[in-house]
Amino acid sequence: MKKHTGKGKKKKKKHNAPTVSVPFVEPDFIENTSYKCVRFQDDRVCLDEIFKRLSPALGLKLVYSEKPSKEIGSIDFPSLTLTVFTLGRTVDVQRFALACLIGHVVMGHGSYMMSAVCYEQFTDIDLRSRVSAESSSSIDWQSRFFACCLLMPRQVFNGYFVHLQGELGFKNRGHGPIYLDNQPCNQLLYSEILNEMRIFFSVPKFLVEFRINSLKLLVDARMPIRVAEEAIGKIFS
Repeated sequence: MKKHTGKGKKKKKKHNAPTVSVPFVEPDFIENTSYKCVRFQDDRVCLDEIFKRLSPALGLKLVYSEKPSKEIGSIDFPSLTLTVFTLGRTVDVQRFALACLIGHVVMGHGSYMMSAVCYEQFTDIDLRSRVSAESSSSIDWQSRFFACCLLMPRQVFNGYFVHLQGELGFKNRGHGPIYLDNQPCNQLLYSEILNEMRIFFSVPKFLVEFRINSLKLLVDARMPIRVAEEAIGKIFS
């Protein structure tokens, strides 16, 4: 009896499932979405109140952990748990962490990721299968921009900015609302603006810078120190 070699059988081709990418979302849409969530308490955005309104419908759990940790926050979608790490963290950073985590929920990121660990400057994201690796940067940016808009609503931010113009004595002289170059006086003014905004909104300084740039309030004409020194040398040569 001849053994059947199976040469005539065709091998079935494996069809890999197509990868899914996080869709692009217009910044204006993210900003408007954040405004729908805003709740104030004593002229400041109250994140605990925002969470209370979200949690009953979505079954979310919020944990404030004193466990030593390098990360500032984390979110786990299977358990619907948001964790803010408080040990050694200022209230500003804790607010930023919670705002980012709320952003992941509101922006529907649970469809694309299982969990995320948030640091001050970046986020480690565990994507769902078939979601493209490039989606991590989109998810991270969306949540941070959402947090920025949520904590510093445009109308309130612009209103306080006008107040600071009178308080600190600066105005647009044709170069832009805030002109920053290598002159110590302009650098000191910019530092004062950042600090006043940080205190008023109770947010980290780097987030204030992010908001200023997103609203196109800053004209940054700073030169690298070496270039500035060469320019000064030419003037006095």
